[in-house]
Amino acid sequence: MTKREVFHLLSKIASAYPIKNTEITQEKIDIYYEVFTNCDFQHVIDKLKRYISAGNKYPPMLGDLIPETYKEVSSEIYSLEIHKWSNNAASIDDIERIIEDTKRKLKR
Repeated sequence: MTKREVFHLLSKIASAYPIKNTEITQEKIDIYYEVFTNCDFQHVIDKLKRYISAGNKYPPMLGDLIPETYKEVSSEIYSLEIHKWSNNAASIDDIERIIEDTKRKLKR
């Protein structure tokens, strides 16, 4: 999404929830832009429409508007990183050896 699209999104939220704290500030635009920079604008707008149509009385939180496909990709990346870390982790024997070596060096 572009910053212009973020502004458009925030304008829609402010129009749908005029009584709530929906003031559009540069800080809010920047935060939303950071979160949605890799998201497709139309997917986010579709999530907003569904959120409003569901009868929610309060404006959506950022997480309410992140498309499911984006959440799935983020979760897959996280799982992949965990897998890499677990495969590269030192064995218990290696850790014990390192601790003993360190103790010997400290005694000198």
